[in-house]
Amino acid sequence: MKQNNNLYYNYMGTQSVIFNKKNFTLGQAKSWIKRNKFKQSYRNYNNKKPEETTHYWRFRQEAPNKYKNYYMKKVREGVFYVIGRK
Repeated sequence: MKQNNNLYYNYMGTQSVIFNKKNFTLGQAKSWIKRNKFKQSYRNYNNKKPEETTHYWRFRQEAPNKYKNYYMKKVREGVFYVIGRK
């Protein structure tokens, strides 16, 4: 089934970029985000800092409630996109 790319991508987006701490320091993750033209932080969320868990850094790109369904896509070793679908 062939879809119009513009229509298809209007319903999808990168909600977050996640980095495994085994592979990236915070500085390395920030450099990767900047080099790949993502936002350093989502405006008005979490005091403009990436979220930190025991094993991951999360850089939100969109509000969590913007999409209904989510899936993760591995970009490379230690980097994942959280893709949202409306």
